[in-house]
Amino acid sequence: MSIKTYRLWMVVITMIVAALVGWSVTTGNVLVPIPTFLAGAIILYLCQRRVKAFTEDERARSIVNQASRRTVEIVVIFMAISGATLIAMSQGGSPDLEPAGLTLAYSVCTILILYNILYTYYSRKYSGKK
Repeated sequence: MSIKTYRLWMVVITMIVAALVGWSVTTGNVLVPIPTFLAGAIILYLCQRRVKAFTEDERARSIVNQASRRTVEIVVIFMAISGATLIAMSQGGSPDLEPAGLTLAYSVCTILILYNILYTYYSRKYSGKK
């Protein structure tokens, strides 16, 4: 299987999994999402193993690292601003906005803690220090 075919299948499988999970959420069926997600992940893994030539150079790896880092930075900033805004709006007369704001705020904290743990781990792993 070529990398182009693999990417096509990846998009198709992701769309099918997203559609099934979305459908199950709207119908209230809690038994469908987890097996659907696991089946999609297994199918993608099996497809990835069949890819004949999967080459990745340092430039591509650097681009992926930069893109993912910037994405996390932008999402964390947006979530922090949104969470603070929702918490502030809940003080002004909409108390049902507070749980959403707190969820976003706690999510930002969790993401930042996880980022720091992983940064420390990989920094030690690749610096040669134990």
